Amino acid sequence: MMEIVVYEGEYDRSEFYSKIGKYFAEKKYQNELPYLHNEDEKVWFVAVEDEKIAGFASLVIENTKIVLATSYVEPEFRKKGIYKKLIDANMKYCKGIEKPFVCTTNNEIVKKHLEKLGFEIYRQTKNYWFLRKEVEHEKRD
Repeated sequence: MMEIVVYEGEYDRSEFYSKIGKYFAEKKYQNELPYLHNEDEKVWFVAVEDEKIAGFASLVIENTKIVLATSYVEPEFRKKGIYKKLIDANMKYCKGIEKPFVCTTNNEIVKKHLEKLGFEIYRQTKNYWFLRKEVEHEKRD
């Protein structure tokens, strides 16, 4: 059974890095994830299935936006809905925060999934899509 573990605020860094440290340290991941880094304000979502890391995602809540920062799913877990569960966890975590979401990706599958969630491309370069989803304001009675 898959669970998503959230690391935020003053979490145990040694536990966090014992789970996903290889993604920061190993060359094969550094090549695939050149922008992977940790910051105090990042919130991490780690998908764990049968004590194995299936993938992870992170976000940063900034003054004017929520940045979906980094996401990765291990090849053996791809096409099994892990990315969708991670993004759903991101969106649920931010429910009620009235800031737009932004994301940058070079992955066609990620782009298509985000578009299904209501993200729109607002800029494109040769290698990247820049997507944004406006906040759906909750109606008050």
